[in-house]
Amino acid sequence: MVKALRNNLSFVFALVIILGAVGVGAYRQKLGQRTSERLQLFEPMTDGEDQADDDADGRGELLAQQDAADPFDGDDDSEAVDEPLPTEPEVEPDRPPDDLVMALAKLGSAAEEGRYLVPEQDSVAWWADSALRVDPTQEDALVALARLVDDITALGAGKLPEEDLPGAEVTLETLKRIEPDSTRTAAVQTVVDSAKELLTRLRRSESLLAEEGLSTRQLMRAAGGFQAVLAIDDGNPAATKGIEAVQRRLVDLALAAAQDFDFAAADATIEQARSLQERSRVVNSASAQLMAFRAQSEADLLAEFDSALDSRDVETARRALNRLRKFLDDSRRLRALSRKLTNAELYAGYAPGETFTDSLRGGGRGPRMVVIPIGRFLMGSPESEEGRNRNEGPQRELAFSKGFAMGQTEVTVGDFRAFVEATGYVTEVEQEGRSDTYEERTGRLVLRRGVTWQRDYKGSRARDTEPVLHVSWNDAAAYANWLSEASASVYRLPSEAEFEYSLRAGTQTRYWWGDGAPDRVLANLTGAEDVSKGKRRWANGFPDYGDGFWGTAPVRSYEANPFGLFDIDGNASEWVADCWHDNYSRAPNGTQPWVNPGCELRVVRGGSWGSSPEQSRSAYRTGNGVEKGGARVGFRVAREL
Repeated sequence: MVKALRNNLSFVFALVIILGAVGVGAYRQKLGQRTSERLQLFEPMTDGEDQADDDADGRGELLAQQDAADPFDGDDDSEAVDEPLPTEPEVEPDRPPDDLVMALAKLGSAAEEGRYLVPEQDSVAWWADSALRVDPTQEDALVALARLVDDITALGAGKLPEEDLPGAEVTLETLKRIEPDSTRTAAVQTVVDSAKELLTRLRRSESLLAEEGLSTRQLMRAAGGFQAVLAIDDGNPAATKGIEAVQRRLVDLALAAAQDFDFAAADATIEQARSLQERSRVVNSASAQLMAFRAQSEADLLAEFDSALDSRDVETARRALNRLRKFLDDSRRLRALSRKLTNAELYAGYAPGETFTDSLRGGGRGPRMVVIPIGRFLMGSPESEEGRNRNEGPQRELAFSKGFAMGQTEVTVGDFRAFVEATGYVTEVEQEGRSDTYEERTGRLVLRRGVTWQRDYKGSRARDTEPVLHVSWNDAAAYANWLSEASASVYRLPSEAEFEYSLRAGTQTRYWWGDGAPDRVLANLTGAEDVSKGKRRWANGFPDYGDGFWGTAPVRSYEANPFGLFDIDGNASEWVADCWHDNYSRAPNGTQPWVNPGCELRVVRGGSWGSSPEQSRSAYRTGNGVEKGGARVGFRVAREL
C-alpha cells in the first residue's frame, strides 16, 4: 500500500510540474517573445532558462517511464487494497488581463516592423500607451516609452516630421498621465508644440499659395511662412516644395510683365524669386529667357519705331516709343528717340534747323529748305519803335504749333530756269515786255524794255546764283505750284506771319541782330560805306556799314539768321501769300495767309539791296500789284511738312 501510495504521489507531482511548465511557456508566448531588436523591449531567454525547460522535460520523461511500469509490481503475496487517493486543490496560475496581453503582443509586432509613431493607432506609441493604461508599471511598455521619448527629444524643436506628430502626441499624453511633471514630459511637449507651430505656418502659407491671381507681394508673404519653417527645419520637404512653388509663380509674373514690356517689373520679380533660393534652375532659366526676350524686343521696337517714322505713321511710332520707355535704360538714347518722334509729329520727321531738298519728277532737285521750329512771337511793331508805320499794328501774338519749311535762300535764277524749261512758262513781265531796273547815271529805278527774269537789278544778264528778279506775284505762285506737282509735296508762298516769324528768328528787336546798325557784315543792306561803280553812295544807309555789293549779291554771300535763313533781311524783298491790308485790326488769329478773293495787291516783306534802314526792319511791310515785277523784289517758297 505504502509503495502504491508513493507511486501515485510521484505521478501527481510530475503532472503538476508538466502542467506548470506548459503554463509558463504559454504565458511567455502570450507576452510576445517576438522582441524588436531596435527597441529591445524584452530581454532574450538565457541558457539557464533553456536548461530548466530541458530538466523539466527530462523530469517528464522519467515520470512517464515510471508510469509505463506496473504500479502494483510488489511482492506476490501482498494484497492490493483499493483506497481513494487524496485530491489536491487545482492551483490557478496568475494570468495578465487579455487586453494587456494583446497590447504587449501588438507592441512587439510594431517594434519588430519599425512602426514607432505611425500609423497612429498601430504603432509602438499607441500600444505602449494601451499597455500602460492597463498596468502603469508594465516593464516592457515603460522600456518602449523611454525609447520613444529618447527618439522624439533627439530630433529637437521643429524637427519632428509632420507624419510623426500624431504618434508623438500619443506619447506626450502617456507621459502626462504617468509622469506629468517630469523633465521628459516637458521636453516632448516642446518638440510637439514647435512641430504644431511649424505645421500651422505651413498650412497658412499653403492656403495662401492655393489662391489664384496673387500679387508679387502676396507671394512673398507666402514664401515668408515657408522660410520661417526652413529657418528651424532646413530640410522640411513641405516648406522646400512651397518655396519652389512660389518661385514658379513669381517667374510666371515676371514673364507676364515682360510680355507687357515692363522689364523693370520683370527684373525685380526675378530677383525676388532668386532671393528665395539660390541656384534655382527655374529662376536661372527664366532670367536667361528674359534677357533674350528683352534684347529681341528692343531690336523689334526700334525697327518698328524707325519704320513708322519713315512712313510718317506717328501713332505707331509713339506706341513703340512708349514701350521702349518701359525698359530702355539709356536716357540719352530715349531723349534722341523722343526728339525724333516730336520732329515727326511737328516736322514730319525732320529736325528744327535741318535742311533738305526734294527730288523733282523728270530730274533735278528743288531749292534747299530749312525746317522752322515751332514757337510764339509778337507780329508787328510797338508804337514806340523808331521808324514804325501805322500799318505794322496793332501787334498780335501768334503761335506756331506745327513746323514748316522755308526756302534757305531766295529762289535763284537757276531755280527759276528749271521751272521755265520744264513747263515753257512765260512770265507776266515778259508778256508786258518791260520792268524797272537801276540806272547808274541817275541813281534811280527806271522802266526798261526787254527785261526778263534772266536779267539782274540793272538789266544785265544775271548769274544763276543770284536771286531771280522781275517776276510778279502770279509768277512766284506759278513756280510754287510747279514745285508741288514735281515733288509731290505742298509748296507755296509763305504767309506774312510765317515770313516775319522766320525773319525775327526768336527776336523782338528792330532787326534780328538788334536795334541798330550791324556790328559786322551779315547782310546785303544799304550801308554808308557802300559805293557804286559810278562812285555813288547811299544817302540813307546804315552808318559805318558796307557789305561790298551795290545791287544784288549771289545768295549765301552773308551770314544766316538764327533760323538758318540767308538774305531774308536784305538782297531782295520778297512776295508773300497775303493780300494787302492797311493794318492788323481785323487779321485772323492764326498764322495762315490773310487772303480776300480777287485781291489785286499782295504783301511784300523784307529789306532789299536798296532799302533804307527803316525799310529793313523786321516789321516793315508794303504792298504791290500782283502782276508787277521789279529790280528789288524776288521771292522764296515755303513747304508744308
